[in-house]
Amino acid sequence: MYKKDQKGFTIIEVLIVLAIAALILLIVFLAVPALQRNNRNTQRKNDVSNVLGAISEFNANKNGRMPQVYAGGEFRLTGGTLNSGVTPKIGFYEAGEIDFQSNNNTPVAFSSPISSTEASRMYVRTGAKCDAAGSNFTGVGASSRTIAVVYVIETSGGSTSVCQES
Repeated sequence: MYKKDQKGFTIIEVLIVLAIAALILLIVFLAVPALQRNNRNTQRKNDVSNVLGAISEFNANKNGRMPQVYAGGEFRLTGGTLNSGVTPKIGFYEAGEIDFQSNNNTPVAFSSPISSTEASRMYVRTGAKCDAAGSNFTGVGASSRTIAVVYVIETSGGSTSVCQES
């Protein structure tokens, strides 16, 4: 009768464990960038919702008036209201990265591929709506009280523009 005297793992068992560990690490390293991209896109969508909410609040509090464009075209948000104070960071967007223009439904001319400068900006227009594709501005059906925002989200193949209106 054969009796196994040696204790421990065989080389095959060790190789199987290493292969499984490598497979798990590969899956994690492939999933993490997609999760980070989704988190950034969610933050951008939240920033846009905050800006649209602030403009709507301003509009309601000022009897239908829209906010003025400040020097350099920037949009300023402080404590949920529009004002001429110091601009804090709004999520991903720093002062000057929000292009705010009143009564301008001119589409944003994005380069192909979308440049990093374009991708880091939020384009806010009053008197504009989103086009049928949902990626840019149009004046069709817009009134002086309509507000639309075009911003860029990351995709697995690069970036794409998205339009959101209130």
